[in-house]
Amino acid sequence: MHINKQLMCHLKKYKLLLITVYIVCSLAQILELIPVYIFGTIVDFIIKGNFIEVKKRVIYLIIIFILFNSLNIIETLLTVRLRNRITNDIKEKIVKKIFKLQMQDFNEIKDGQIITTLENDSSVISSFITDDIPNMLISTITIIISLFLILKLSLNLSIIALVMIPISMITSYVIGKFVKKYTIKGREMSDNYSSFVQEFLTKFKEIRCLSIQNIVFRTYNKSINNIADNVMKTSMTNTVSNLMSSLLTSVTEWIIIIYGAWLIINKYLTVGTYVAFNSYLSKFSTSLQQIFTYNIHVQALKVSLIRINNLFEYTEEEYNKLGEKQKIEGEIILKDISFSFKKNKTPVLNNLNLIIPKNSFYVIVGTNGSGKTTLLNILIRLYRQTEGSILVDNNPIDDINLRYLRENIIYIQQDSHLFNISIKENLSILNKNSSMTKIIEVCKLVGIHSYIDSLPNKYDSIIGKKGINLSGGQKSRLIIARALLKNPKIMLFDEITSELDAQSEMDIMEILKNLSRNHTILMVAHRINAILAAQKIIVMDKGSIVGFGTHNKLISNCENYKNLFLNQINDIEQKII
Repeated sequence: MHINKQLMCHLKKYKLLLITVYIVCSLAQILELIPVYIFGTIVDFIIKGNFIEVKKRVIYLIIIFILFNSLNIIETLLTVRLRNRITNDIKEKIVKKIFKLQMQDFNEIKDGQIITTLENDSSVISSFITDDIPNMLISTITIIISLFLILKLSLNLSIIALVMIPISMITSYVIGKFVKKYTIKGREMSDNYSSFVQEFLTKFKEIRCLSIQNIVFRTYNKSINNIADNVMKTSMTNTVSNLMSSLLTSVTEWIIIIYGAWLIINKYLTVGTYVAFNSYLSKFSTSLQQIFTYNIHVQALKVSLIRINNLFEYTEEEYNKLGEKQKIEGEIILKDISFSFKKNKTPVLNNLNLIIPKNSFYVIVGTNGSGKTTLLNILIRLYRQTEGSILVDNNPIDDINLRYLRENIIYIQQDSHLFNISIKENLSILNKNSSMTKIIEVCKLVGIHSYIDSLPNKYDSIIGKKGINLSGGQKSRLIIARALLKNPKIMLFDEITSELDAQSEMDIMEILKNLSRNHTILMVAHRINAILAAQKIIVMDKGSIVGFGTHNKLISNCENYKNLFLNQINDIEQKII
């Protein structure tokens, strides 16, 4: 999308409010210019000794003052309201777009880029619309009126002032190029900085345990120093721009003072006219300087529009696309499924064929990087298979409405999040219509109700940041309870018991076995308790299914499974020793 068209998209929605703001700004600016002329006439009337005319013009000044400040208040209120609306609107569009991104595209974007686009770029656009455009309009009006009046007051002095304009224009254009370059570089640095800060806060515990604070700090220090250097270059560029403008303005003023004094002494110009001319020239020069400065703001705007436009060019998930909404029973069939993250890359999944009956409990095992988690991601359609087809109850998964599919399939990951809100709010977050009776029923089913009921505030107890007030087993039970309140037919679990002690893991496995009477359970696991609890075990290696069946069958016939199982036994023995 061309940046001018993109800017117009943001302008159209608030057309009436924008027009109102611009009209109020224009009227206020016209009123602000009138007193300059009145002051000039007052000077001449004082010299002539006409006190009556002086009093009249002071009354005019009072009226203009009241009108101007009334318009100024209205303008401020409207501008703040408009800026907030536009900023929130842009942020809302960005967040909606992010939620619709395909997973492969989302993985390519740095977290810091999303944050700076959301916070900085949206503010740049809204500020340009609500501040820079009105200011440019005001400056333009001031230039036109001031130019007309200085030409009318003294043609000779005006010619001197106008000679400097081309030099100012060239200076502004050249400096604007440098500002754009540093702005692009600065935004990229901000992206990297935000990503880094987010990463080290997320991995804070691990950084301490590994004792690599100094390494992380050096990386952080290098990042902020790079940003500081770029800010310095940008500031120096702006300083040079302001210095050049100030120099040109000052030279013009010095020449006009000398020539103006000669005109007054020789009776070619009155003192009042000279005062008015100087005042209008000052407004003309200031406004012209601001117009040139806006070129720098335009360069920053272009960078922000391009960055947002780049985000919106990513392909979206077909979340609301019409598709099948037949009742899902829970059978899953994989036919010749292959998948790679990028074209012409080595497949992560290779020719998978599998039937998972409804109301069953299957576990996927395999070494790291064998494709276990990727398979779950494809079943929930975070990614789409490169080849083959997936059937849910004999319906191709690609033909099922995506929203409906995810309402009936839930994916619980190893690091599933609990929010720092009450237990009740956490449980009902996937289904706002959950009654208290249903919440208690589900919590009893997963064996967490007794603990919650023992708390002083019961279901209104605050969980704490990332569920810090709960044990690992309690977190897992709550996460499963939350999933059940959504009432999905298919439940996908990814290593949810990997951090639990043996007894807690056995308890969770018993819960999942009971759930499989009415739900299809597919779980990625590597520990013995989880493996032995399953009805059937799927063994994966290097993206392929290399074994399938019960534990007894696989321990005899599948070398990969046998090695995985024996490694688990050895790990347990080592811990006991």
